Amino acid sequence: MAAKTHVDSSVGERRLRPIYEWLDNGNNKKALQEAEKVLKKQPNFLCAKVLKALALLRLGKEEECDHLLEAVRAEVPADDSTLQAMTICYREVHRPERICAIYEAAVRKEPGSEELLTHLFMAYVRVADYKKQQKTALQLYKLKPKNPYYFWAVMSVVMQAHKAEPQLAQGVVLPLAERMVQKLVNEDRIEAEQEVQLYLMVLEMQSKYEEALRVVEGPLGEKLVSYVVVPLKRASLLMKLERWREANILYKQLLREDMDRWSYLMNYLTTSLKLFDSGQQNGNNNTMNNSSSTANNNINNNRRNSSSVADSPHEQLGDDANESMWREPDSSPTACCRFLAHLVTTSEKESQRRLRGPYLAQLELFRLLSDRGMDAEPLLGKPADLLIRYVELFAEKPCCVSDLRRFLPLLPESERSSFIQKVTAATVWDPVGGVADLQRHVCGLQLTRMLGAHLEMTETQRQVLATELLLYYKKSMHLSTENLQTEFACNDPYALLAAHVLVDSYLATGHSAPLVRAAQTLEMALERSPSNFHVKLLLLRVYSVLGAGAAADAVYEMLDVKHMQLDSLGYLHCAQLAALGQLRAAAALYEITLKFFTANYKDGADHLTYSYKFGSFLKIMEFVEFCERLNNSLHYAMTTVERMLLEVMECPTAAQARTALSGMEVQPWKDSVPWDALQDNRDTSILVGWEPPCRQVTAEQLRLSFGDDMALLRVRSLLLRVLAAAAELPGAGAAADAKEAVLNGGDAAPAPAGAERAAPAELLGALAEELRRALEAAAAREAPPPRPLCSPPPSRLHLLLAAGTAQPLVELAAALATAVAGPGADRAETERRAAAAADGAAAATARAAAHARAQAEAALSAEAGAALAERRYALAHVGAVAEMLALAALLLGAARDTLRPPAAAATATASARRQRRKKQPPAGVGLAAAAVVPPSDGATDGGAGAEGEPGAGEWAVDCVCGLAGALHAAAQTLDSALDQWETAAAMDAVAAVAAPGDEEAAAARLAALVLEPGADAGAGAAPPPPPPPLLPPATAVLVRSRLADSARSALREVRRVLQTKAQYLAQLRRV
Repeated sequence: MAAKTHVDSSVGERRLRPIYEWLDNGNNKKALQEAEKVLKKQPNFLCAKVLKALALLRLGKEEECDHLLEAVRAEVPADDSTLQAMTICYREVHRPERICAIYEAAVRKEPGSEELLTHLFMAYVRVADYKKQQKTALQLYKLKPKNPYYFWAVMSVVMQAHKAEPQLAQGVVLPLAERMVQKLVNEDRIEAEQEVQLYLMVLEMQSKYEEALRVVEGPLGEKLVSYVVVPLKRASLLMKLERWREANILYKQLLREDMDRWSYLMNYLTTSLKLFDSGQQNGNNNTMNNSSSTANNNINNNRRNSSSVADSPHEQLGDDANESMWREPDSSPTACCRFLAHLVTTSEKESQRRLRGPYLAQLELFRLLSDRGMDAEPLLGKPADLLIRYVELFAEKPCCVSDLRRFLPLLPESERSSFIQKVTAATVWDPVGGVADLQRHVCGLQLTRMLGAHLEMTETQRQVLATELLLYYKKSMHLSTENLQTEFACNDPYALLAAHVLVDSYLATGHSAPLVRAAQTLEMALERSPSNFHVKLLLLRVYSVLGAGAAADAVYEMLDVKHMQLDSLGYLHCAQLAALGQLRAAAALYEITLKFFTANYKDGADHLTYSYKFGSFLKIMEFVEFCERLNNSLHYAMTTVERMLLEVMECPTAAQARTALSGMEVQPWKDSVPWDALQDNRDTSILVGWEPPCRQVTAEQLRLSFGDDMALLRVRSLLLRVLAAAAELPGAGAAADAKEAVLNGGDAAPAPAGAERAAPAELLGALAEELRRALEAAAAREAPPPRPLCSPPPSRLHLLLAAGTAQPLVELAAALATAVAGPGADRAETERRAAAAADGAAAATARAAAHARAQAEAALSAEAGAALAERRYALAHVGAVAEMLALAALLLGAARDTLRPPAAAATATASARRQRRKKQPPAGVGLAAAAVVPPSDGATDGGAGAEGEPGAGEWAVDCVCGLAGALHAAAQTLDSALDQWETAAAMDAVAAVAAPGDEEAAAARLAALVLEPGADAGAGAAPPPPPPPLLPPATAVLVRSRLADSARSALREVRRVLQTKAQYLAQLRRV
């Protein structure tokens, strides 16, 4: 029998192998054919059935796949190949709970299978069912008494504490986990390092630091095999126990091994100052009093006159004194100063390279003492001297500026000018120098900007500085000729600085010529340094401000943003693209982003299972928190809502919108956004601008920006729920189904009773009122002032509010909710709100049309630069109005379908199809030509409304038709203005803005004199020849074409939506 079973198994594996191969190669049709061949020979081969289901799933036949899987589930399979194949299917349809169900059934069938129990445990891990994890792990331990299974149960208890209320976790759950581990400790059965780490985690979660320290220092600590783990863990526990003396000595010992570790230096300073605050001083520091004045009096007077802070008093001490210094705590600022000076001298003597950590630690000590109100200058010298010394030593390192950023505020305002002069003298330009000299010069320029030297410049000075920087860039290009394509060019910072100076000019004047020149500068730099993401990010922001969505999207593609960056950097582009009119590109980016967030669930579950499998218990909680952070990302929620709204807006008719909303599973009665859990995952430090402190992004600005995005999300999610509520109106679905039946040659479904419409209508009205309140709350938020491009872009909230497109939709939804309420509908209230909606839509459309015409007219005049500066706002306004008209058309379509009985709707649809056959406009015509003529007397709304319509009367139908007519006229008005903008020859006028003029040429000549002092023109000397163009003509042409193409593509996208909805509105107004 055993031999026969083995033969059957091998035959089955041989028959399944081709199916697996086709599935792995992505040829699902071939896999389906092979599976059917196998099933013809073995109809009851469960694994073949599951593989067939998998092939069907990947071919898009999810319903057939589900039926086949349910049939296999009923057979309760227990073989690994079938269960694994079913697991793959359920993971691909995002139903991990069914994986638990199949393994539960298999374990009931074979309760003694270690493999099945292990798979069941991992299935519970995927759904985060911690109690069942614990139960299954203990079953495994009873079946096979192995330590890993037991600690799976312990970790499951720890995760229950992570999710439980703090009181329950501290009082019940964590003590249970501690007792479970203590049991194995008492039995001396702890085997692995990971088990000790889990024990320490349990103790630390209960704040039992003393017990944890005993574990580290006891026999169990010997199992912590890493040479780094034990000292670091001991030091951190000592700090948590506030045993500052021991912690200070331990961190000094760690610094002896690695003097450049910044975390060690920070903790050393923390413990020293804590000792000083508590009055715990040893014999070597007994001259130090607790007060800062006494401390300063005890400093050697010669210290002030020393030329270097590194001149240590320990130079006179012998080896014994030096050795004792490492073993005794430092409990005063004086002792800290001595120790850091000793680190400086020791690192200079013993290290093969100069270490930055000890020098920065002296600056950090100065900062900490200053924050305490103590005078640190007698101890450490002037901050300007410390900073200048650091610049002199490390200016050739690209990290020098970022190292000093946090310490520049230490400079008194009165010393900044002299400090800038010293920095300039220490980092002078060397035309024949190498990369190190160039980096020193760049460092000086960046520090000068960070100290605010660019804030008070005039426009001419900014233009001269930008030209100088471009000349520096040109003259240093030879230093990067041998770089690989993946390396940053060493002279890229010149181009970045020039671009930021030009952006400053744009912010000061509001004219876009400097911004276009900045785009040209960055394009030139990107051509020679294609891997520099700093250049790409700034160019992306510049194009976005110029309203060039397609150009920004091209740069975004070059960034190759993926994985976590889709969340942390999505705010730079994904949230801005639709506002710039690039609807198709926005839809594609939304899909890519949402696929990442969807895959995060699967990938996160995989990482968790691997962590349990390999005993990496410390990583489990990290992975759980990471997945929760992604699931609660504000960008995730915003992208989800925006993608749904865009998909609904693209639907040509209300019937198709209803189908789309049904597929999205939008529940209008339920708010699915976890408002209290939403998190800000933006990485706002990625953009470098070397801005002075007054222009840097603050935590308060980020908080306000996050609040703006939250308000925007609330408005947009409510708008989506309003659309879903309109689609849920009983008559809307029935009428839509009737129209589809006519199109397919079938019969219409019977109309629902009028009484069933009351509840959905009330829901629609309630959501409209909630949306109105959300808009009022959003309008109360203050719009942020213009900020540098290294700051996060402003929220779309204020652009939408300025467009005034949300309020008409509120009034329209409220009017429709009243109109379809039934026989008791309030006609006066409906007509009042309908009039308000029509007036609001007309006003918003008029403003958008005015923006469009102004863009077309200004682009043909001398004001082309200002037109570019306003293009982004004009596109955002136009796009918001187009969206308003599109969504309003869908709301009107849903209301019309509700008010009409199915038979009348079906008749009207068939009539409209006949008229379209007779009078189909040619492709490419405008809206005016595509508009249908008013209905004849034989097809009036009054006739249709007289056919016994239950609920609203003929006046409601007339109201819908009147609103459709008003919105149709508004769509025509806007489309006409957009046609004028699109077809204007203004696009080519960008070249005049981008080309350098006389002012730039003069600035270039001046900069050439500055850079070439030997070319001084004396009396009678010939004037210097004009310099070559700083920006290649091809770059100017590239930027000009990208700006023009972006505007044209955005207008085409907006007009496409407008024309589609205008045709639908034309049908609604006459049916």
